[in-house]
Amino acid sequence: MRVYVGNADRDGAGDDGWLLGHFRPDGDVKHSQDVEIKWGVHARGDERARWVVGERRTRPC
Repeated sequence: MRVYVGNADRDGAGDDGWLLGHFRPDGDVKHSQDVEIKWGVHARGDERARWVVGERRTRPC
C-alpha cells in the first residue's frame, strides 16, 4: 500500500480544489476510480443559498 502525505491547499490549487479521483494520471497515488475528494475553505458565516436536489449518486453494493 502507498500512502501520500501532503498539503490540501497546495495539492488542490491547480485543480480547483480536487485532490483525489479518476482525473489523476494512472500510477499517481491520488488516482482513484472509486472516490473523488475536493478540498475547500469557507469563510466564517458562509451558507448555501440552497442544497442541490435531483442529483443522482451511486455506490457499489
